[in-house]
Amino acid sequence: MTITRYIIKRAKRILHYIDRTPEVFRFCPHRLVANLYIGCEFMCKYCFAQAIKQNYFHEIQVRINAVERIEKELQRIRRIQPINLGSAIDPYQPAEKKFEITRKVLELFDKKNIPCFIVTKSPLVLRDLDLIKNLSRKHLITVQVTIPSIETDFHELFEPKSPPPEKRLKIVQELSNEGIPVVVRIQPIIPFVNDRLDKLEKLVDAIASAGARHIVAGFLRISLAVWDSILPILGKLKLVDKIKELYFISGKVDSAGYFIANNAYRHYVLKHLFSLSKKYKLTFGTCKEGFFEFHTSRCSGVICKGFYVVTVETFWRLLRAKGRITIEDALHIIKQYGLPKRFVSTFLDLWRKGIYFENIPNVVKKNDYYIYVN
Repeated sequence: MTITRYIIKRAKRILHYIDRTPEVFRFCPHRLVANLYIGCEFMCKYCFAQAIKQNYFHEIQVRINAVERIEKELQRIRRIQPINLGSAIDPYQPAEKKFEITRKVLELFDKKNIPCFIVTKSPLVLRDLDLIKNLSRKHLITVQVTIPSIETDFHELFEPKSPPPEKRLKIVQELSNEGIPVVVRIQPIIPFVNDRLDKLEKLVDAIASAGARHIVAGFLRISLAVWDSILPILGKLKLVDKIKELYFISGKVDSAGYFIANNAYRHYVLKHLFSLSKKYKLTFGTCKEGFFEFHTSRCSGVICKGFYVVTVETFWRLLRAKGRITIEDALHIIKQYGLPKRFVSTFLDLWRKGIYFENIPNVVKKNDYYIYVN
C-alpha cells in the first residue's frame, strides 16, 4: 500500500492563466486558475494532470502560503475572471481536511468579493456551505460536481480513490436545496465504457432529480501519460483495439497534442445528451468539443459575476449567421471586449496559422477569411 506524502511548499505564484495551449485559449471564456495543491489523491486513471510531475497521486504539494500570495496577486489584476480553484487538482481532496487551504481562500474571496468556481468530486465541499452560501448570495460562485457515471464498475476501474457517485449526487442535492447553482460535469465520456445511451439517460435523470441546472459534457482525451494509465483497464475490458481505431486511426490530434475520438462518434453521443438535457429541463454545454449548436448556455455553466473573454464560440455564431468572417470582423469584436495586446497577438498568430477554427465542424478557411458550409 502506497502512503501519501504531504510536502509543505511556499509557492512563488498561485494565480495564473491557463491559456498556454491553443485549446484553452480558443474555447474557455474564463482562464484564471489557482491550484492550491499540486498533485491529487483521488488517482483518477483518466486524469490529464498526472503528467505534471512524478508521483502525482502520492506526493501532494501543499501550497501553504496560498492565501497571502493570492491576496497580493489580485492587486495586479484589473478585471477579475472567475477563478477556478483547481484546474489540475480537486480542491477538496483529503489533504484539504487537514490543511483547510481551500476554505481559507474562500474566506478571502468572500471578504474581497472575488468570483470563483469549484470543480470537485468530494462531499468535503459541504463543510464550507456557510461560505458558499455567502458567495452565492452575491452571485460570486458556481459549484461543478464531476459525475461521469453512476455505475459502480466505472467508479472502481477509473476512479478508485475518489468518493462514489451516490455521494456526489448528494452534494448536488444539498447544494441545490440551498439555492446554490450546481453544474454536473459528465466528463470524461469514455467510448464503449460509459457512453451507452440508456445509461446516459439514467445518469441525466439522476442529475436532474438531484437538482442540478446545467450539464457539461466532454470526451476522454488521450496523452501518452493517460494512455499508459488506462491501457491495463482497456485490456481487461477487451477494448484496446476499438479505442485505437476511434482515436489513433479515425480520430484526430487537437491543438494541445491530445488524441480525440472522431467527429462522427462524438457528434452522435453529444446530440443524444443534448436531447436528454432538454427532456429533463437542464441547460447544456460541451468542453472543448466544438459542437456549439448544442450549447444552450455558457459552455461551463459558470454564471457568476466576473469578466469573460471572447472565445471561438463567439466567432462561430457570427460566422454561422453571416456565412463568412474576416480578420477585421474578428478584431472588431475583440476590441469591444477591451482585451489586452497579449491576447490580440496570440489570436492573430492562431488565425494566420489556421489553428483558430481547427477541428470545428463546417468551418473552412479561404485565403485570409473563414466561411461556414452546411
